[in-house]
Amino acid sequence: VNAARGVAMQVNEKVSAFCTNFQMALNPQITKSYAANDLKRMHSLVYASSKYSFFMLLLLSLPIMIEAPSILHYWLGVVPDHTVWFVRLIFMILMVDATANPLTVGAQANGNIKVYQIIVGSILLLIVPISYVALKMGCIPEGVFIVHLSVVILAQCARIYMVRNMIQLTVGEYIQKVVVKIGLVVVTAIILPLLLHSHLQPGFVSMVLVCLVSMISVMVCVYVLGLNTSERLKVNGKVCTIKNRIFSQE
Repeated sequence: VNAARGVAMQVNEKVSAFCTNFQMALNPQITKSYAANDLKRMHSLVYASSKYSFFMLLLLSLPIMIEAPSILHYWLGVVPDHTVWFVRLIFMILMVDATANPLTVGAQANGNIKVYQIIVGSILLLIVPISYVALKMGCIPEGVFIVHLSVVILAQCARIYMVRNMIQLTVGEYIQKVVVKIGLVVVTAIILPLLLHSHLQPGFVSMVLVCLVSMISVMVCVYVLGLNTSERLKVNGKVCTIKNRIFSQE
């Protein structure tokens, strides 16, 4: 079990580093907007950072989660028991945690974070005793990660509830602009890769094909369902700029 967890954590570290670098670029802007009392811009940055962080992790994680058995087999040869679901559950935890960072930065910008840290920290500490009790009762090893996922979701709900007064964030607006968008993208993007995965024979070619389709599916669903009109216009502008540079070099 420890070997399986070690493998899962290695995969987690490689993927999470990518998201952390992106968030580090936006965090100072969130703090600066609060200091300038520009709460509207701050809220938009919190929404954008939460949403984009999740989407980037989904882009990287979905292919691995679907094709975890094949990827781990080609990487390790002999895959320790429980590794596949450890990897999948850790990615789910990582994606929830990615949406938490912008809210935490917003709370830190407010400065009055003692109660916030005590409550959120206490909720997260519940992972240890609940996992212990679950294992004592005969729970499978994956149960520890299910407990972890459940607790981080609970902690995220607590963050949203507490931050609403600290930075005048509207819970309904956060749900509409972040949670609903994320839910639509996940539910839609996963359909085609799962259908393809279930109908193809396991092998290297099918693994590559499913991974490519997964990434394309996520990008299309993010563009159509995950972005608002102004965000799509910005993406179109970036694509046109890159295309013009390529053609100008030719």
